[in-house]
This record gives sequence, C-alpha cells and structure tokens, in this order.
Amino acid sequence: MPRGRELSSIEKQRIIDLRSCGKTQRQIADIICRSQSVVKNFLKLGVENYGKKKRSGRPPKFPPTVKRAVLRELSNTGASSSTLVRRFNLNCDASLLRKWAQASRLFKYQKYLSKPVLKVQHVTERLKFAEKYIKKGKKFWQHVIFSDEKKFNFDGPDGFKYYWHDLRFDRKIMSRRAHGGASVMVWAGITGHLKTELAYCSGRMNAANYRELLHEHLLPFITLTEDKNIIFQQDNAPIHVASTTKKWFEDFGIRILEWPACSPDLNPMENVWGILARKIYDQEKPQINNISQLKQRLQSCWSEISPKLLNELIDSLPDRLIEVIKNKGKWTKY
Repeated sequence: MPRGRELSSIEKQRIIDLRSCGKTQRQIADIICRSQSVVKNFLKLGVENYGKKKRSGRPPKFPPTVKRAVLRELSNTGASSSTLVRRFNLNCDASLLRKWAQASRLFKYQKYLSKPVLKVQHVTERLKFAEKYIKKGKKFWQHVIFSDEKKFNFDGPDGFKYYWHDLRFDRKIMSRRAHGGASVMVWAGITGHLKTELAYCSGRMNAANYRELLHEHLLPFITLTEDKNIIFQQDNAPIHVASTTKKWFEDFGIRILEWPACSPDLNPMENVWGILARKIYDQEKPQINNISQLKQRLQSCWSEISPKLLNELIDSLPDRLIEVIKNKGKWTKY
C-alpha cells in the first residue's frame, strides 16, 4: 500500500492542541479529516521523530533519471526492451524495462502498420472511390474478383514486426521489403464464395509474365464462376496498368474495377493474406527450411480458407467505404 501524505505543520499543531484538550485519537482524526492511524503514528513518534522513519522495502535498482531516459528513448524509437538494455548498458533483465513501460500507461507493444504513405492525391482518389461505390449493395461486390500478390519469406512475412508504441502519438508505419531473403511470390484471387489456385511467380515479374499468369489462372477461374457480370480488381502496379496488359483484358472482354492507389485496406485479399500468414508461421508448427516446404505449407493453409470467411470479407466492402468517408479518405481499421 502506498505511503499516505505526511501531516503539515498546521495539522501537527492542531493534533497537539486537541490532545491537550482531552480529545481521543478518533475524535482528532474526524476533526482534521485524516485517518486515525496517521494521528496515532504522530502521537507515538512525537514532533522530533515524525516523518524521519525510512521507507521499508528494497531501494530502486536505478535512479529516476535512468528510468526517464529509457522511457524517452522508448517513445522516440520504439526499440525493444532487450535493445535498450544493451544501448544503456544496464545490468538488469529486459523484463524490468517492460514493467517500466507498462506501469507508465503510455506504451503498448504493437505491430508496425505496413501501409504506404498517403499523399493528398491518394486521399482524394480514395474519397471519390468511396463516394461513387457506396451506393452499390453487397450483391455488386459478389461479382468482383479481388486479387493481389504477396511475398512469403522463410523468417516470417514482411511487416510482422513489433515495437513499443507511445499512445500519445500516431502508429508507426514500416515499409515493406520488396526483395532479399529466401522467399516466394504468390498471386491469388477471391470472390464471395470461391478462391483461385495459388500461382507462384518466378523471379521479378514483368507485364509479359503477368499476362501469362492471368491466362493460366484467371481465365479458368472466371469460367469456373459461371458469372457473366464478373469484374476483376487489381492494384495500380506498373505491370497491371501497362498498355499491353490493358489490351489483354480488352481482348478477353474482362471488365476492370477502377481502383484508388494506396488502398490495401479496401482489398479483402489483404485480409486473406494476413490470415494465411498467421497459419503458415504458427509457432507450434515445424520450422520452414526450404522453398519446397514453404510451398507445401502455403498449399495446406490455403485449402483451409473457407467460403464462409470469403463471403464475410467481401460483405464488409460497404462498411469499408463508409469508414473511408468518415475518415475523409484516410486509413480505415481494415
């Protein structure tokens, strides 16, 4: 229990005067609006000894200046507790720094936001898109094939890193890793009840490779949907909007959904990738050591993505658009 506030000089004198008038400890406590234990303690110790007794318990391991410096560095960098122990050359376990952060109520251990920076033009385009399609019902989105590419690494998916977030400031964003490390690039698409096969992209994709991928995986999938009103969604990557790619879509009569730049939060496929990543990198599963094992794990986890989940994600489009409008074109929670 924390130590209470010490008696002031005026309160001390009042206790002495009231005691000399024959008042009991309880009566004195009621008169000066303090606890009876405080009054009893003062009368027991006397004026000379009151307040000089040392606090019980072990003294703090580090002075307050060190604690303040650590929390300040935590706010500025979001570095892990282990990193800060080494940076300040502290002779303690990293758990002590985590206790400091949690006790301050200013920090929360969170994942970096893996999103691109929104410019004024992006915000404007997102808002226009939301206002145009907000009137479309859920049935409209059931005709859309949402697609995306994702890179999976041996050591975990891009963006799955955590930091100490100072709750007084905005969340930090970590840029995605485009190249490097043993990994596979995967393309896939979903509708409200179906999903394509996983397509593995070899090497660095160009427009020609992308068209070949679409020919082998998108066309059969469109036939499978038996939907004459199908619309294809893709982001604005250069290989997606190349003139040769646009002509390919025209030749096969595939309608393209206009899509605002920097809008991964509007694409349900991004949510599917997140769910798939958590399944693949589950700590209880065996470690992935080579490309073959990674692909095998991908195929197994992809088969677990249910039609019910796909339908729920597609049906969330109207809510996503509403939130874009509420946030005036900026990021949504999705």
